Formats: sequence, C-alpha cells, structure tokens
Amino acid sequence: MPNAVTVTRKGAKKKVGAFDARYTVEFSALPGKKFGPWDYRETQRDLTVSALLEPTEARALVLDAFVEGSATREVSR
Repeated sequence: MPNAVTVTRKGAKKKVGAFDARYTVEFSALPGKKFGPWDYRETQRDLTVSALLEPTEARALVLDAFVEGSATREVSR
C-alpha cells in the first residue's frame, strides 16, 4: 500500500496569500507525528526532500492545502 503525505494550513486563511500562511506536514509512514509549522517555501522544500515529490507536485499540494485547509497525496516512492 502506498504511503501518503498530508499538508494542513495552520490558522485561518489570510487575504495576503499562500506565502504568508503556515503549514504542518504529516506522513502516513510516521503516524501521530506532525512536522512544522513552516512557511510556504520551507514546506515545499520539505516535500521535495522528504516525500520525494517533484517541485511542481509539492507546490500544488501546498497551494491545495492553502485553499482547502488540508490536502493529501499518495506517495509511491
């Protein structure tokens, strides 16, 4: 079964945008552990290193979390 990574926006959605929000990251392979909170760039960088996502995939995941409050992707690697 593939693992998943979940990014969650911390706090209310601000008008200033995704770059000023804070995010936490959870990995299904490490249940119960949250990493962060980080800003947009730190979160994107962590996803490219820790979850082995391509930069465009990481960016899309963080932006989805900003809009929806939380976003999950399967990670098969």
